[in-house]
Amino acid sequence: MHKLVSLFSRLLHLLLPIRRYDAKDFLSKGIQSGDIKKILLIHLQQLGDTLVFTPAARALLEQCGHLQIDVLCNSVSYEVYKHMPHIRRFYVDKYWFLGKGERRLSLLFKLLREIRRERYDLAILDAEEVALKYPMIAFLTGARYRLGYNVNWRGFLNNVIPDFPKSSNSVFRNLNLLKVAGVAYTSSDTWLPTSDSDKKAAQQILNQYSSDCIPIVIHQGSNFSSKHWFKENWIA
Repeated sequence: MHKLVSLFSRLLHLLLPIRRYDAKDFLSKGIQSGDIKKILLIHLQQLGDTLVFTPAARALLEQCGHLQIDVLCNSVSYEVYKHMPHIRRFYVDKYWFLGKGERRLSLLFKLLREIRRERYDLAILDAEEVALKYPMIAFLTGARYRLGYNVNWRGFLNNVIPDFPKSSNSVFRNLNLLKVAGVAYTSSDTWLPTSDSDKKAAQQILNQYSSDCIPIVIHQGSNFSSKHWFKENWIA
């Protein structure tokens, strides 16, 4: 199936003339000159993929907070981003990519119509959004420039495409994306801003269930059974 999708993507790449913007520092010069004023981050994935983008998100928000930065997200990624500063607006699709029988594309298409009216200058797909559906969504936003990788020809609808660093992990692949836009980073640590009420609720849980030892929290779930750890390992 994956090979068929890649072949289909390659055929579309040949048939659809997408103008590429490959000039060095193209995006950074556009931001500096004021040509790029509106940025849309697209995050329609689950918790892990969202968290590994947060070092890049922090660098972008710290250095480009004067621009209009909005986020298209789902209900999971929204929980990661909702307390981040300098984000003007969230488009939250509560029904995208939840599970079998629960997907509703109608809400996503409604959001895309709203987004198109904003006329974004730049849409950014993170390093994990390399399946064909994500560049298609970025294309449907109407953003002039679409920054993302092109893995197995599935990112052919992106028009600003950096080289994919195969040897890097996901955190540094995301930071490499922002480097193309002239955004440098000072830390590769993941980032989860929380409110005072979040901290209080977490402390109450620790007080109720933990001992005097250092608490260790393990997230043992996953959206895909193929990513679950075997129960025998948990027992051991």
